[in-house]
Amino acid sequence: MLWSLAIEEQFYMVWPFLARGLTPRRLLAVCAFLILASPPVRSLTYDSLGYPAVYVATFCRLDTLAMGAMLAILVADERWRARVLSACRVLSLPALVAIGWIFARPFGASYPGEFPPWFPVWGYSILALGFAIIVGACIEPHRLVRVLLGNRVMRFIGTLSYSIYVWHLFLAQLINRQAERTPWLSGSFAARAAIWLVVTSIVASASYFLFERPILRLKDRI
Repeated sequence: MLWSLAIEEQFYMVWPFLARGLTPRRLLAVCAFLILASPPVRSLTYDSLGYPAVYVATFCRLDTLAMGAMLAILVADERWRARVLSACRVLSLPALVAIGWIFARPFGASYPGEFPPWFPVWGYSILALGFAIIVGACIEPHRLVRVLLGNRVMRFIGTLSYSIYVWHLFLAQLINRQAERTPWLSGSFAARAAIWLVVTSIVASASYFLFERPILRLKDRI
């Protein structure tokens, strides 16, 4: 999972200089270009290099970064802020449905080896747009959203989210390999999922409290 963190670091190395040197209007133009260019770039990459490249290559995932940057630029502009946030709130439910549908399908992001030809080209754009809409809807959330996402349990999960992200796939692979040697476990997806949730929670908590938090305490000293 560290490939995506590498893409983020590459973005952070370039975007601050663009943001400092370009006007917001030109930054929006850059974002629009990256969003429109990413699907054809993924198509060419998929035809020439195959799935792993189209999934992890930086130039194939620039539309995700560009959508987030575009949202930030528009929200920071008082002329656009209210309209953009209103649109995000209206579109949040369709965005959740689209994301859920993709992840629930046999060809969804959880099963990258099995998908129709359109998914490597357009699927990641759909996911990026959906998550950008949800982020926009949460900037000034409805009271119900505050209750659902602002309680202690969800805030604790948010605290662990980085560690969960780093560890979840590795632990899933370990559990699936162990399940191949355990008949009752190999035949029960629910059992594997339950074990995965428990193990991921324990490992992510240990990773955060023993490794991540001590390092975060050094931020003010560096």
